[in-house]
Amino acid sequence: MDTSASEIKISLLGPWQLHFSTRSTKKEPRRKEQGLLAYLAVESGQAHSRDSLIGLFWPDMPMSDARNNLRVALSRLKRRLHDSNILETTRHTARFIPGRQVQLDVNQFRTLIEQTEAHDHPTLAACRPCQDQLKQAVALYRGEFLAGFFLEGCLAFEEWMFIWRERLHVQMLKQLEHLVQTAENKHQYDEVEAHARRQIELDSLYESGYRHLIRALYAQGRRNAALNQVRLCAEILLAELGVEPDAETMRLRQEIEAGTLDISSSVAGSSPAARYALPESTTPFIGREMELEQLGQRLTERSYRLISLVGPGGIGKTRLAIQAARTQRDAFRDGVCFVSLKGVQTAAEIPAAIAEAMGVTFTVSSASPQTEIKHILRDKQLLLIIDNLEHVIAGGAELLLEIIQAAPDVVLLVTSRERLNAQMEDLFRLRGLPYPEALDDLTAVHFAAVRLFADRAHRLNKRFGLNDETLPHVVRICHLVEGMPLALELAATWIRDFSAREIAQAIEKNLDLLKTDLRDIEPRHQSIQAVFEYSWQQLSEMEQQILPLLTIFKGSFSLSAAHTITGASPIILTRIRYKSLLRGAGNGRYSLHELLRQIAAQKRPETIQSIQANYCRFYFQLLQAKTPVLKGYDARKAGHILMMEIDNIRQAWHWGIEAKNFTELKNRHYRK
Repeated sequence: MDTSASEIKISLLGPWQLHFSTRSTKKEPRRKEQGLLAYLAVESGQAHSRDSLIGLFWPDMPMSDARNNLRVALSRLKRRLHDSNILETTRHTARFIPGRQVQLDVNQFRTLIEQTEAHDHPTLAACRPCQDQLKQAVALYRGEFLAGFFLEGCLAFEEWMFIWRERLHVQMLKQLEHLVQTAENKHQYDEVEAHARRQIELDSLYESGYRHLIRALYAQGRRNAALNQVRLCAEILLAELGVEPDAETMRLRQEIEAGTLDISSSVAGSSPAARYALPESTTPFIGREMELEQLGQRLTERSYRLISLVGPGGIGKTRLAIQAARTQRDAFRDGVCFVSLKGVQTAAEIPAAIAEAMGVTFTVSSASPQTEIKHILRDKQLLLIIDNLEHVIAGGAELLLEIIQAAPDVVLLVTSRERLNAQMEDLFRLRGLPYPEALDDLTAVHFAAVRLFADRAHRLNKRFGLNDETLPHVVRICHLVEGMPLALELAATWIRDFSAREIAQAIEKNLDLLKTDLRDIEPRHQSIQAVFEYSWQQLSEMEQQILPLLTIFKGSFSLSAAHTITGASPIILTRIRYKSLLRGAGNGRYSLHELLRQIAAQKRPETIQSIQANYCRFYFQLLQAKTPVLKGYDARKAGHILMMEIDNIRQAWHWGIEAKNFTELKNRHYRK
């Protein structure tokens, strides 16, 4: 990007700076003038009303005084910019006009990245111009957006600054990751070291950066330095978050100590033909070690070619699929292709979505898209990730089975809220991340759910860490959301405003806290309610009638109870379970995720009340039937049955008392 003709340079990546190519600046603008210029420059795509600017910079001042302050600030800025036409003001608006005479480092940074992403190259390693552009981009990043900048009493401006700071920080880490992987593929370990050190400098908790650095040091024959970085990583994670490095980092240390680390295989470059990129993750992947190991074996051996990751929304299906594919990105000659079906309306559109993701076009012929995509894939050795299949699963599953038959070296890794229900399907049913049973468990920091919350919270509030005070409340949050990754991440977004204790207390009362407006989270994942609504729309009318009724149960429940109380047939329960809104609890029993139970209960509250009498009657009859047996030969079996139902029995008893149904209680009460 040629910026030689720029007369004015505004630098916001790092401390605020203003430079003129033809004259010197004797005096810096005032603090609010700096913030005003930064805001207008970054948000230069539109004119901003003066009232909105007052709300950002003078929110608590009387309107007349605030208007005068804004007028003066804009006038001063125009003079600072030497009355150039960069700032356009009217009686009601103000606008920044970008042009050749002004250079804004934020725009340069983003433009260089966009040009690289848009360029049609086989791989970044094969495109030297794009590598050079990325290096230019990361060189522009002197530090975090508006580093050290603060305006007292301007909360809306602070929120805007925080969002941009996080967005640009994530972009920077992402580009460094591209450069690191490119250098690893080319075995340029001095460059890997430099980029990895920059990653760690920007984010001392970026564990992937430590692993890149450790491998680079080891590849250069600096074994002790590599082990020292493992130690340093462990110390920082313990000090900042109260957790230990994840399993991959510890495995790296063990291999270095044993002298078995094979650098050539761990950073082997992709085949030149492997041009398909995976979506970049903006946060570290935490947990799921067992699933990753099992998926790794399957993708390596290829004995399973239709693998499904099934679970409710927010359980981490897509992240797990991407992580598994990333660890096996060199196992397939033609690479890995990620196919998002988010915008696909019917199964007939799936072939076009696959072709678009692969960067290929259909030929002009009479053949159907289904036939063409099978023809394209037949000679490929490829891993296809098919993401979000549930809403087109009826015809989509059939197409995937046809692809498996037509393309013998293609492996399909499918994410869906509903299982494919095919004989050759290798089903991974996902639940929440592990969390400790007891709030005071001394090993709590090792559990994935706790580590996930701690990592996301620390990114938003650097004062947060796991300690004796915060740990029990974090564990309580994990209990309340049953380890659901999305719920933990949504809860963590409030750590800037509330303590872990306050977050736990708020979730106990209702689910309103489990939402966010962070811009790098897609809208359908910005609240647990939105996640549920997406699944709700996939249910049939009968399933929508039954699911809210099932929320009457406390804990797990039996097929007999569900049928007697709600009228649910086994086939309806199976269909709801296949769509990940109901779970098998063992011994022929079912349960609902607590978050989904609460939301589903709000759908048809009047119908739940209508079956309370059936509910109480069923459990009173069960209690009456099993109580006499407690004194007989089958006492242990009867006691076990009653203990499995104890939560429902207690709730039925409580409702019976509330309804003043004393006759029923007396008749059903066990007699000594």
